[in-house]
Amino acid sequence: MAKKSLREELESVTKIKRKRGEKDIAYRARLVRHCADLSEDDWESLGLTDGAQKWVIQAIDDMNDNKDPEEFPDEESEGGTEEGKPRSRSPAKKSAAKRSAPKDKAKGSGKTKVERDDFGLKVGTKASEAAALFAKGAKMKDVKETTGTTHYNLLTNLEKKGHKVTKEDGVITLTVK
Repeated sequence: MAKKSLREELESVTKIKRKRGEKDIAYRARLVRHCADLSEDDWESLGLTDGAQKWVIQAIDDMNDNKDPEEFPDEESEGGTEEGKPRSRSPAKKSAAKRSAPKDKAKGSGKTKVERDDFGLKVGTKASEAAALFAKGAKMKDVKETTGTTHYNLLTNLEKKGHKVTKEDGVITLTVK
């Protein structure tokens, strides 16, 4: 069985496909935003390889620093373009030397550490931002205005994990377990 490219792996586990005419940068950013908005349990249940996890985490960090996510590493040398034009060479035509070249393992010794908040959510995500608002006590209307969406599923998932959610006079308060 042929090894999937990073793009193919992420597409298969997230069910996110590139839209017709969508530029590479916009597609990668949409894919990264989807991964960044996942809960910790959903992230772990994706079953991504270490390489895919490292790429997504680095892409999230890049986007948090207002940078574009990098190209998929296994497609950079294939002649892909930012405009979404067809590649000049298919993966099957890659030279045997490129396919069997050893990977540089000096970059890191393991998994990249992702910064988490008190609720176990990735810092910098909308979910983390919503949880911080709820921790101070907020109405869903205010959270929706701030983050752009409601977070009822987030509250349900955090409650299942043992955090305390209280609702009084329309104000939702979230307390760390």
